Amino acid sequence: MFDNPFLWAQIAGFMAMSCGVISMQFKNPKHIILSGVPGGLLWATQYTLLGAPMGAIANAGGALKSLVISFLPQSKLPYVLGFYLVMIWSIGLYNLTAWYALIPLMGASTTSVVLLINKDNRALYVRAIIVGCLLWACYNMTVGAYMGLACDTLTIVSSIIGMARHENWNMESSPLNFFKLLFTLPLSSSKAVAHV
Repeated sequence: MFDNPFLWAQIAGFMAMSCGVISMQFKNPKHIILSGVPGGLLWATQYTLLGAPMGAIANAGGALKSLVISFLPQSKLPYVLGFYLVMIWSIGLYNLTAWYALIPLMGASTTSVVLLINKDNRALYVRAIIVGCLLWACYNMTVGAYMGLACDTLTIVSSIIGMARHENWNMESSPLNFFKLLFTLPLSSSKAVAHV
């Protein structure tokens, strides 16, 4: 049992997912972001144990990003996000071994790119979270990160429920309308996003 890296990887993933759940209990945005550091390091541990270095690189970089962002003024956010994107893509492309290794880099980049474009667009940011989670889910299935897959699934479901509530979706119409609502920004989509 103690020499089974797959089992320890799933335990690290469960602990990382727990950090994410606990972080949402904080009221202060700085504490929420700062609590992403241990979660990111635990996710990086999971991917390292699974022999999936790109997932580890993206999450270790994300932990560093969270640490730096929590102590800098919001005006410095674009610089930190830009550095994060350059860092994970440079390290990732240098160490690229398989085509699917690009997936976590794309998944980790989605929300950062949206924040660089428009940090105050909540509707766009939530949709970027969903796209990022879909990309991570594909990677997690490929490398056997089942706790990561569970976390992605829960995040997607939670994000869709939140969008439906905040955007007052009409769910009585056809099922195809669901996908239209999911990928169409509402007219008043400029609600502020918490300092991320």
